[in-house]
Amino acid sequence: MTGAGSGGMYSKLLAARRAAQLGVPTLIVSGREKFSLEKVFDGEMLGTWVVPQEKSISRRKFWLAYNQEPDGTIQVDAGAAKALERGGKSLLPAGIVKVKGGFGVGALVRIVDQDGRSLGVGLSNYKAAEVRRIMGKKTSEIAEILGQCLYPEVIHRDNLLLDVAVLRVVCHSCA
Repeated sequence: MTGAGSGGMYSKLLAARRAAQLGVPTLIVSGREKFSLEKVFDGEMLGTWVVPQEKSISRRKFWLAYNQEPDGTIQVDAGAAKALERGGKSLLPAGIVKVKGGFGVGALVRIVDQDGRSLGVGLSNYKAAEVRRIMGKKTSEIAEILGQCLYPEVIHRDNLLLDVAVLRVVCHSCA
C-alpha cells in the first residue's frame, strides 16, 4: 500500500473485467487529477477504457464465480482444456487428470490446465472421491464404476464459468 491508495492497477483492471463480464463499460481515470470526470464528459481523452464483452455472462454465473471460494481443484488435459475454452463444452471425466480437495456434490471447484493455469470454475455433479474414481474414463463407464450414472458430465457447461481468475481485459487507453 502506498500513500496514494491501495490495490494498484491490477485490482482496478480486475474489477473492470468483472464489470465487463456483465456488459458494463468502465473508465479508469486518475484520482490525482482534479476534475478528471468533468474533463472526460467534456470530451477530453483521459484514462483507460475497458469495453464490455460482446456476450455478457448471466448474473447467476457471476455470483457463483465471485461470491465463494472454490472447495477444490480439477486438473484437465490439453484436449479437455481446448474443449472447454474453444468448444463451449461440459467437463467430462475422460479429460480429468488430477483432483485436489475433498469437495461434495454441488461444490464450486476450480478447473486448471496441466500447467496449473486457471481455466475457470464450475459446480461439480460428483464428490471429489467419485471424480477420482471416474477421472480418465469414458462417460459410458460411470455407471459400472459408481453403480449409477446420474450425470454424464462432471461439470455441465451451464454450471461453468471460464476465465474468472485470468485477467484478459480489452483496454483502450485514451491518454
